[in-house]
Amino acid sequence: MGQFEQLFKSSKKTIDFKIVYIRDTHPVLGFRAPTNDRLGIDPEKEPKTLADREQWACEDRKKMNCTIPVVMDTFDDKALKAYDAFPQRVFVLDKSGRIVFVSSGLVGFDTESVTKAVKSLQK
Repeated sequence: MGQFEQLFKSSKKTIDFKIVYIRDTHPVLGFRAPTNDRLGIDPEKEPKTLADREQWACEDRKKMNCTIPVVMDTFDDKALKAYDAFPQRVFVLDKSGRIVFVSSGLVGFDTESVTKAVKSLQK
């Protein structure tokens, strides 16, 4: 998150950044991620309501020292499904809402490419 935090701080006056918090990858959700066991996350801790998900988002944001604004996906996962965003994706949209960059891969992304896409919108 550190590189995104830096990009946010350097560009927030000209770029509208948001994290869309979708279904969390750590609860069970039909599979058991190895990180669950390492982090001590029990299967019964999966968020059961949107309020539970919001609490997870707030806790995650604090753990990561994140200051990027967070908005919540609906509990029926509309954004996740519309953008095939699980477990994580980065999208850069221009002012008209057109997607100008989408990260590839399920986990991790090339922050240099994200930075280039953001900088291209600042010209």
